[in-house]
Parts: sequence; C-alpha cells; structure tokens
Amino acid sequence: MAEATKTKKVELPDIMLAMDVVDTLRHRQSMVDRELDTDAYDDALRQKVRKIYADQGLEVTDEIIDRGVAALREDRFTYTPPKWNFKTALARIYVNRGRWAKVGGIIVAVLLAVLLAYRFAVVGPVQREKKRQTRQLTQVWQQFQATKKSDSLTRVGDKLYRQAKQDLDARKSAGVSSAISQLTSLAQMPDQLATLRAGILKESREKTATAKAERLYQDAMAALDRGDIPSAQKATRSLQTLHRLLKTEYALQVVSKPNTRSGVWRHPQNNPSARNYYIIVEAVTSDGKRIALPITSEEDGKTSTAQMWGVRVPDSVFNQIRRDKMDNGLIDKNRFGLKRRGFLTPEYMYPIAGGMITQW
Repeated sequence: MAEATKTKKVELPDIMLAMDVVDTLRHRQSMVDRELDTDAYDDALRQKVRKIYADQGLEVTDEIIDRGVAALREDRFTYTPPKWNFKTALARIYVNRGRWAKVGGIIVAVLLAVLLAYRFAVVGPVQREKKRQTRQLTQVWQQFQATKKSDSLTRVGDKLYRQAKQDLDARKSAGVSSAISQLTSLAQMPDQLATLRAGILKESREKTATAKAERLYQDAMAALDRGDIPSAQKATRSLQTLHRLLKTEYALQVVSKPNTRSGVWRHPQNNPSARNYYIIVEAVTSDGKRIALPITSEEDGKTSTAQMWGVRVPDSVFNQIRRDKMDNGLIDKNRFGLKRRGFLTPEYMYPIAGGMITQW
C-alpha cells in the first residue's frame, strides 16, 4: 500500500529539465521577481521549485534547479528578436511575401477598377462628344462654304469656324454648339429669307404689307452681315408671321357671350377728362374656329397674342352696338369686319377711330 502511494519517478533528460525549470520560473514571474533579487533566498527558492515539480510527480535534482535558475538569470533559452533595421525589414517583407502579395493584388485591382470607371464615365463621353461635334462642325462648314454670300458674311463665318476649332481643342462643348448653331443659321438663312420675301411679295395685295416685308428682309440681311444672329432670327420670325397673316382669312365679330363685355370705355392717359370707346371683337375663320392674333396695345405699345381685343370706335358706333345688344340681349349685326387673303388690314363694317387694347 505504501508502495502504491509512493510518488512515481519520471526521468527526463537534464537539458529538458533545465529548460522546463526556466519555463516554470518564467511563468511564476511574480515569485521570481521577489525571490531572485538577493542570494539570501536561493535556498527557499529551490525548495519552492522542488515542491512545484513534486506536486506534478517529478523529482528534480538540485543541480538541475541550479542550472535552471542560472539560465533564467542569464536569459538563456529566451528568444530576443533582433533590432529593427533595413535588412530586418526586408527579411520580414520576404517572410510575409504571400500576405503582401495579396494586399498588393487587391490594391492594384481597386486602382484598375477606378481607372476603368473614370474612362468609361468621364473620358469616354467627352471623347465621343468631341468626335460628334467635330463631324457636325465639318458638315456645317462645308455647307456654309457652298452657299452664295457677301464678303462680310464670309468673314463672320470664318471667325465663327476658327473660334469653334479653338473651343474643340479646349473641350468647350457649349462654345462649339453655339458656333455650329450660328454657322447653320448663316448657311441657311440667306436662302430662307429670300424665299420668305418672295412668298410675301407674291401673296401681298396691299402696299403696307409689301413695305413691311422689304424692311424686315433688309433688317435681317444687315444683321447677318454684322454677325448679329439673334437679330436676324428675330426678323426672320417676323417675316414668317407676316407671311402667315397674309394667307389667313377670318371675320371680325363683336363678342356676344354671357358675362362678357361687348364694349368698354377708358380715360386716355394724356386726357383724363375724355373717353375712348372700344368694341370687343374676335377673329373667326370660315369653319368657325376662333384664332389668336398679334395685337399691339395703344396704351403701352406692347404686342401680345390675343383671342379677344378692343378696337377703338367713335362714341356713335359704341352707342349703336350697345342699343343693339340692349334690345334683346343679342347683337344682331355682329359682323364687325372681314380680313381677306393677301391683306393685313381687315375691311371694317363700322367706322373706327384707330388704336386697339388687349386688356380692360
């Protein structure tokens, strides 16, 4: 029974025991710090170490314990990493080359993705737009060169083309688009204006319309010669409106609707004691369609498109139409005038005093 309870000896090589002693002491660093500072406690330290191993079923000789304590004091069996320098840094990079290769690969992939996205979203559209504008500018320039034009118009076109080329090189897309638009107008508007003028002269049956067409045509051509495209376009639009009005036929009717005035009177601004009388009319085509026309108000000089407007008349006409309406609530003679094709001015069925208004 005594033999059964006797601690079993476990034999280990001396060097391994010494290393184990050092490891044990290192893990008990608080004990070592207190016990190893002076030689006075060496015996007590040996006893404690011996007891630690005895509790684990190991017998360690004093020689092994002494060797372990000495090795601990000399930092034997302890790994001390080398100090950092360029060579050690290269060595660490080489040892960890697999990890650095993965990180580098990820960085390169991200940079490539950013570069491709930039080229696709930014560089690509800019280059495509530049190519498109280059083709369009070349086509418009060839069209401009093929048209008959004055020397001043040629100089304006040359200047626009040179500026457009500079804007292309500087990637100023808005400037190129503006130059293309103006070159297009310069190339097309002379023929367009000539066609409009010829059509108006052919359509016109009154000297007023013919004179107005000539004036607008000369204004547009002068604007083109000095490179004032907006003014030329404005004159062109006026010619187009004039041509459309000459071809339009309609009857002027006195407005006779519920809750709508058929006539009004106003005090003129320059003579508050006087009265101006107006009959409210509208333009109706032969198929019964009411159309809007450009009307210039004599009160503010502004031209606006109106479906109903007032025509100034003598007070006798105003009272005549008022009596017609008061008789039965209707205006029996509501035909006020007739506009025929080829004319700008309607033929009025009543005397008029001149001037119109668009608001009352």
